[in-house]
Amino acid sequence: MSSKVQKRAASESLLFLSLVGGILVLLNVLIAYFPSPRVDLTQNGLFSLAEGSERLAASLDDRLAVTAYFTENLPPPFNATERHVRDLLSEYSAASNGQIIVKSIPTTRRSSRRRAPMACNRSRIRRSRKTRSRSSKATVAWSCTT
Repeated sequence: MSSKVQKRAASESLLFLSLVGGILVLLNVLIAYFPSPRVDLTQNGLFSLAEGSERLAASLDDRLAVTAYFTENLPPPFNATERHVRDLLSEYSAASNGQIIVKSIPTTRRSSRRRAPMACNRSRIRRSRKTRSRSSKATVAWSCTT
């Protein structure tokens, strides 16, 4: 008789575990389907966008593509900055209702020069004395290199 009781207890336990597992899978699917609420529990709202930034992001008419280049395997003081920038871009993307599209491209230290966008430097160009006009203002030019 104890063998029947053991079989029944085992089958009830298996049924209970299957039911709990099914409920957990269903909850996981539901949570993944709906967007999670963003909560900033810091005292000063350190990880939240300002109200003006949220309004600006929400009022975008056109899509805005942001490409961020991050160097992989940075030492500890700098990898926290990368995480902060990623989180900030994620907040802007969420506040824009899909209008801000963020694309991050990982780079290594050696390839960051080759894959980075053009770097532009502002410099002042003085005209030669022969072509200088009455004003002695310098012309501002942008020089861009890849």
